[in-house]
Amino acid sequence: MFLHLVSADDTDIVAQNDSFPVLGYGPTSRWEAGEVIADEQRLHLDENIPPGVYGLVLGLYRPDPLQNLAVRGAPQVLPGDRILLTQIEIGEP
Repeated sequence: MFLHLVSADDTDIVAQNDSFPVLGYGPTSRWEAGEVIADEQRLHLDENIPPGVYGLVLGLYRPDPLQNLAVRGAPQVLPGDRILLTQIEIGEP
């Protein structure tokens, strides 16, 4: 899975984290339809990120061949089968 902090216009990835769901203990092959999977992810931000509004984007992908998995039924689907979780404002230090 991936978690990206993207610019407001979604043209740049400012920070990212790629990991297995639930630290590798919750493979998608075990997921049931309608099941809620709790997963804590951390995104480390560079201290030099300029102030502004950013999008927090989540997605799942297949590593071989590299391809994002299709998103169905989510309210904020972005091109490339990504989900906009929220917007974050980074202020002056």
